[in-house]
Amino acid sequence: MKAGIGAHPSDGRSLLHVETREEWWALLGRNHEDSEGVWLVSWRKAAGRPFVSYADSVDEALCFGWVDSRPNRLDEQRAMRLFTPRDPKSPRSRINKEKAAENRMANHPKGRDKGPARRSG
Repeated sequence: MKAGIGAHPSDGRSLLHVETREEWWALLGRNHEDSEGVWLVSWRKAAGRPFVSYADSVDEALCFGWVDSRPNRLDEQRAMRLFTPRDPKSPRSRINKEKAAENRMANHPKGRDKGPARRSG
């Protein structure tokens, strides 16, 4: 695991590089209640290195009440995407509602949706 490779220059959020879905799950499990969000860094498919797919990264984040946001390119070989706790006042997208329901229905192997959103305050 290559977690904690720095901070994003514009917002100061941590850049976390993971190579497996399990690493991403573990990081979310340890930090989802205390973090304001992270930039998930992953190898691009063309790099030929282990990476967490977009679908897998979103599925895991939804289990903790987190959502994805804007993607960015880190360099030629790596991409990054912002993940943050979902604001309780913002509605879930249709796709995210469906994915969260699928996780619950499928008895997600690592847990269930931890709730609709993090409480503010």
